[in-house]
Amino acid sequence: MYKYLALVLFMAFSNSYLIGQIDFEILSGDATICAGDSTLLSIDASVDSVQWSPTTGVSMPNSLSTFVSPTQNTVYFATLFSNGMTTNVRFEVDVFSAPDLGNDITVCGISVLNFDLSDLPNPTDYTLSSNGAFSMTETSPNVFSVLTDVPNPGTFDLIASSPCGQNDTIQVTVLNGLGAVFTLSGGAVTVCPGDEVNFSVAVPIGNPTFEWFANGTSISTNNSITDNPTVTTTYVVAGTVAGCAVPTLDSVTVTVNNPPSVSLPEQVLGCENDIIVLGNNIAQANTTYNWMPDDNIVDPSVVNAELLVVEDGTYILTASNGCTVQDTIEVTLIDNDIDIPEDTLFLCKGDSIEITWTTNPPNDDVEWTDLAGVPLSNVGNPFIVSPQDVVTFVGTVNNNGCTFSDTVTIQVDSLPDFPELQLIELDMMPPICEGDTVLLQDDPIFAPNLYPNITFQWFPGDSTNPPPLPGQLDGFLTPDSLLQVLFLGTMSQPYNRLNINGACTSISSIDVEVVPILEIDIVPLDEVCPGESFTIFGNPFNPDTGEQVDPDMLEEWEWMTSSGTIEPMDEPAPLLTVGQEDANINVSAMFMGCPAMGMATVPVITPPLVVLTAATNRCVGDNVFLNSNIISDTNGYTFLWTSTSSTDGLAGQETLPNPQVNPIETATYTVTISHPECDPLFQEVTITIFDQAD
Repeated sequence: MYKYLALVLFMAFSNSYLIGQIDFEILSGDATICAGDSTLLSIDASVDSVQWSPTTGVSMPNSLSTFVSPTQNTVYFATLFSNGMTTNVRFEVDVFSAPDLGNDITVCGISVLNFDLSDLPNPTDYTLSSNGAFSMTETSPNVFSVLTDVPNPGTFDLIASSPCGQNDTIQVTVLNGLGAVFTLSGGAVTVCPGDEVNFSVAVPIGNPTFEWFANGTSISTNNSITDNPTVTTTYVVAGTVAGCAVPTLDSVTVTVNNPPSVSLPEQVLGCENDIIVLGNNIAQANTTYNWMPDDNIVDPSVVNAELLVVEDGTYILTASNGCTVQDTIEVTLIDNDIDIPEDTLFLCKGDSIEITWTTNPPNDDVEWTDLAGVPLSNVGNPFIVSPQDVVTFVGTVNNNGCTFSDTVTIQVDSLPDFPELQLIELDMMPPICEGDTVLLQDDPIFAPNLYPNITFQWFPGDSTNPPPLPGQLDGFLTPDSLLQVLFLGTMSQPYNRLNINGACTSISSIDVEVVPILEIDIVPLDEVCPGESFTIFGNPFNPDTGEQVDPDMLEEWEWMTSSGTIEPMDEPAPLLTVGQEDANINVSAMFMGCPAMGMATVPVITPPLVVLTAATNRCVGDNVFLNSNIISDTNGYTFLWTSTSSTDGLAGQETLPNPQVNPIETATYTVTISHPECDPLFQEVTITIFDQAD
């Protein structure tokens, strides 16, 4: 089964005939049948009526399904009619040809007979048989070679058969002697009247004499001929040799076709965008038709083709049945057109809009109606309208009997009354701090089912400069085409929503104040001595802009230190007293309800750790390390050791961090740890020496 869709040529409100869309499905189509048989041609379609042509051999010429019984190859057309529209459906039914071996044959002795059944109009699968002892070979499909190699002379039947039950029988008489053996070059052809044909036979063994006959009339005794037949002609060549009572015959038939008959008027007029029929000819069997150029022609293979007239043009019809003829027709367009540039105009309720149009020829009078055909009165130029609802207007022009119309529909739109945008901060109560998530929405929300085509576009900044196209803008957490959006607060700026419904637009705006998250610089951070006290300052600034902020604008100050003390802890400039280690400081405050923070480290010049040897009893001459801690870095401090004994064993070690002594009497050792910028530190240890006699 094959599915077809008829070509659609739609012309709004034209008074001329319409070729429209008719859907159909071929259930049973093209076929090749045996003579005397029938085949079903069937269409599935919803139509008002159907007409088959030609009607000869058609069982039901007004039905979508019919049996046909052609006696020759036939092209059938089913014309479908539905709601003033037509569609032609083409079917081709061919009839298998009956076999044809020609006339009875008389030959001498062993001869070769050739039969070409492939040249028949619609060949099928033929077979060849004989009641004699002929040797038969099918050299190619439906081409047979017969060798008359019978043991004794006589008359024999040669039968050709087809699957359709069609037979053709000729008698082959075989005489004593040896006949002429030759081959005729050039097969059966179809030509037009006066065309030249050429045939020849190869010079055979035995040197026979030849005689050519055209439709029974002798025309030549050469071994080749040239002729220009004007009617269908059978050419027979007879070859005769001594010793054979009959000539050897071969033949070829040249079919001379009558050229197709077509006649077109020199010129035809057509209304612009109307469909006209090119000519009034009768379609001939076994003839193909072709129109050129085929632009705007419904079916260029139909002899009386239908043309959509859109311009002046010259159209050539070529008809061929083996012979080709051409005829020409000039198509002149009658200018007649109205063009409304836009099929649909969009208008916001309460506004006015101008309808523009052009006509061809220019300045044609236009009749305006509504879609129901009610005329409009007092239509000005320009045509300005202010409809309150959707309306369609029809403009019609008439010129030289040609009528054409065009339409325009005014789509009237409106917008809901949007309330002021509401700002909802999701992370905490306002104010909005930089980085907080913010929701912008309407409250209450309008009824969206009343505005199914409404669209939105959010954008920050200047409300008079929306972005050219909607898209995911930086900072938005949801698409910017939603009624309400989520975004990250990054800076104080207006946020706008463009509301669009057809031709209606409005902008809803709200100013969003975003408080920056400040950072606090802590100064000074110079290196200090252990236990030193000094005032530190918290200097807040905006990290996005670098702008300094007055510390008095911040509230809820809170200081913390990892070493030492800081007082007071709730002021922007407290007193820091460091300990023996670096002071890691953290500060926090509130700026306009949003947090500000800072951290820093105050480096402390830490003296090296000295762990003096415990005051213990020692024997005379014992070695003692005064500092039990190994010092690898003195942090810029210097050491100076002294003692109360002249036999202290310090000689040469007074500036070492860890001298080794061997006192012989009790002594007190004192170390002074000094730094260029810090107060010196003092430590001492007493080592008691016992006499061995004790």
